[in-house]
Amino acid sequence: MHTEMYDDPDPAEPGDGPGGQVFDASAIVAGLTVFELLALQDAAETRLQASAETALALSDDNALLDVLETRETTSRRREIFNSVLYTEVSDRRVYNLAGHHTTHQLYACGLRLGSGEAQRRRIVAESTAPL
Repeated sequence: MHTEMYDDPDPAEPGDGPGGQVFDASAIVAGLTVFELLALQDAAETRLQASAETALALSDDNALLDVLETRETTSRRREIFNSVLYTEVSDRRVYNLAGHHTTHQLYACGLRLGSGEAQRRRIVAESTAPL
């Protein structure tokens, strides 16, 4: 692990990284493009799925609560990005490029999410950014 990926305000804190440094994920992703960030996110999700059952079973209760809180925060941030993306696709009518007549049709049929999930995406997008 590179030390420039760490930024430690208190090196004596237990549970820190190598040499008493705190892991700084922001340093890893700084300067990455949207496509690179999505590739990194996909790789991280794949790794999480592969180790989820074992890693979670080995976690103590406090760590499990920390994982839950972090995961929910990440999920909310993902929803915000998805809402902005939905709005942009809708506003620019990108669904036509994919051979669909509506954003709903693109999400429901083109992305195979189904009508219910496509509707949920629209509702969430409308609640966070006007279409």
